[in-house]
Parts: sequence; structure tokens; C-alpha cells
Amino acid sequence: MLIKVYKEKVLLKDDQDNTIAGIDFPQTQTGICEISDIYSERKLADNVREKLMSLAVNQVRKNGWKVVPNSTQIQTWFNTHPGDRDLVASVVPESEGYQAAADHIEKPPMISERAKTEAKNTSRGIMRIFQNLSGLAMFCVFILFMYFGVYVNGGMQVVLNVINGLVSFDNLVLTGAMALFAVFTLIEIFWTLSRKKVTKDGVTEKVDVGRGLLAFILIIIFYYGLQYAVDRYGMNNNVLQQANLYFLQVPLMIYFAMGGAVLSLIRKLFGRK
Repeated sequence: MLIKVYKEKVLLKDDQDNTIAGIDFPQTQTGICEISDIYSERKLADNVREKLMSLAVNQVRKNGWKVVPNSTQIQTWFNTHPGDRDLVASVVPESEGYQAAADHIEKPPMISERAKTEAKNTSRGIMRIFQNLSGLAMFCVFILFMYFGVYVNGGMQVVLNVINGLVSFDNLVLTGAMALFAVFTLIEIFWTLSRKKVTKDGVTEKVDVGRGLLAFILIIIFYYGLQYAVDRYGMNNNVLQQANLYFLQVPLMIYFAMGGAVLSLIRKLFGRK
């Protein structure tokens, strides 16, 4: 698990970047923030709650703010931590308890904040699934090309001819094109599954920015560009005739490329949110 500190909140995250617990201290007016309670999806150990609260108070001090305690729990925490009571903007005597503070302070919408956090985690989970599906689509493009284009349709024979010294312009062009396409799609599998490091509020996170979109678009352009060239000039051109077998006569490859492009576009538009 990992604790992340932001300007107005502290979050406890699991290994999948899902929020387990958190404490918000939104600024309600210049130099003043409110702390209501620690929210969590499960029961927290006392030392974990103490750690979250201590980090929140340290961040408030770093921001140069004062605190308005807005729950019995937070008021009690400050009562038992006199060293941090200098941060309290509106101190309620311990004998008066929470109700006195509640009469003067509007309670922040903690349910709304929790709902926002849950919605964000759900969105990230969906985008992660889309990213995995995008990587799978690129993997399918690579496998289909290698199996049908190179193995079944005879592309491997062209490569073997070059290796065995039967070098011709046609063989060199086709071998180079197949090698380039195979290496390109193989690299893009890993690139599509990677995420960009983004630093916000002093915290570095890995964010899905839709990597792989350009690669899918290039594959689609290459496919239909080659199809146009074959239809128009392929009758008298041996390279285009063979390229038709190795690149165009590959079942489903273009559909996986299109699907990957759509998924990557969605990730690019919504992955940062």
C-alpha cells in the first residue's frame, strides 16, 4: 500500500492505485480549511489512521493554513496533540464537544467526495481494461501477420531466399517490409501497455495517455494505401502482388487495428481524468 499526499487531501492506495482510505482538508476560505473525518472502505488500524491524520496536518502546515475541526474525531485528535493546536483556527473546548462546532460550521460534503473518489477509481479501472485490450489488439495484429502473412501465405520463403543468397530487388523490398512491420508491431505491443509519468501536487503518478493510437492509425493507413496500390498497379507489379498476399490477405488483422484505434482514442480522451 502507498500513501499519497496532495495539497488538499491524503489518500491511502493499494497496488492497483485504488483508494482505500483518505482524509480531505478543502480550503473553505483564504488560509482556512476544514477537516471532517477519515473515510475508508474497510476498518483501519489505529496507527494507520494516526499516520493519515499526521500527514494531513503536516500538509496543512506546509500550505500555511489554519484548520477548523469539523467532527468529534478530529476535535479529539487535536485535543490529544497539543503540539498541533496552533493550527486550529476555531478551537472548541473539549467540554463543549462536537455539537458546539457543528452549530457554527457547515459540514463539507464527505459523501460527495467519497463518491467522486469511487467514480474516479472506477473510471481508471475501465481505462486500464481498455489499455489491456488495446495491447491485446496490437498483439493480435502481430500474431496474425506472422502466422498468415509470413508462414501460411509464403512470406517466409522470400526471407529464406534472401538468407540463402537468392538476392533480388523484389526479395529485398519484401523482406525489409515484413521485417519492419513485424518489429514495429512487436515494439508497439509494449508501448501501448505503458503509461506516462505525470507529477501533480508534488506526487508522481503513471497515467494512461492513449499510447498506441498513432501506431494503429499508421497500420490502417498502410493497409488501405497498399490496397489502393494493388488495385491500381498490382497487375504488372510482382512486389505488389506478393505484398497483397503477405499484408492484405491476413484475416481480421485490419479489424483488430481499427478496434485498437478506437480503444486508444477513448483512452487518450478520458484516461487522464
